[in-house]
Amino acid sequence: LHVRSRRQRQMCIRDRLNNIPVYVVHVRANNDLRRDYIKSHLSLFGINNPVYMLEGDMSDLSPELLEQYFKGDFKKVSPEASCTIKHLYIAELIAKGKEDMALVFEDDIALAKNFPTLINKCLQEISNREDINSSPFLVSYENNNKFVPRSEQKEGVMLYPRKEGRFAGAYILSKSAAQVMTDHTAENKCHVVSDWYHKYLAEQGLINIHWTHPTFAEQGSHNGKIKSLIDDKKTGFVRRIVWKIQSFIKKRFTRNLR
Repeated sequence: LHVRSRRQRQMCIRDRLNNIPVYVVHVRANNDLRRDYIKSHLSLFGINNPVYMLEGDMSDLSPELLEQYFKGDFKKVSPEASCTIKHLYIAELIAKGKEDMALVFEDDIALAKNFPTLINKCLQEISNREDINSSPFLVSYENNNKFVPRSEQKEGVMLYPRKEGRFAGAYILSKSAAQVMTDHTAENKCHVVSDWYHKYLAEQGLINIHWTHPTFAEQGSHNGKIKSLIDDKKTGFVRRIVWKIQSFIKKRFTRNLR
């Protein structure tokens, strides 16, 4: 009987990760600190050649481009529109790609130390569950202080259906869901930020969203470690402590709330 060492198991997991496309939402202009951070951070997990989405900076948002992708009050030059169009560009690439799914990150994401093990478990469950892999799906594994109610958690189950995403800082997007998103945007335009757009598509029955339990990623702009490029959320020690307290309370006491 051949028993693989811990190092061999980790290498096997990383090999699987290397076979899945990885995309990173990143601002092209004046953003060296974030670029250095995300490059260094992802390399810790053997992710050394992600595709950085550099198109779609605010300076790129011409009236023609805004008209092509957006509608209503969202059809204007803003950090939110810039971030969203980068996600839409990534969806277009995934839809055109050869792989069945891809990982999408924003450039302030912080992955848990056991990310390789948990993402591999997540991918395995996707592969094993026809209710997920037979439909256009998005899997969110990011902590946004919303958790799977304890009353719904099942032993050996990691993925749970939901009608909304968490944030859009770390998720798995299937090729078919990316195509749905691309087609819907082309025909109807996008009217809200990325995570709300995911929720809208799920409410329309166009894609299926699943949350992981546990979560294993957080955005630095939400937990206070990195300054947000979209709004004026505070950074620093106090913000980090408040975030940790909120996470602890909601993890501990979430039961029957959806």
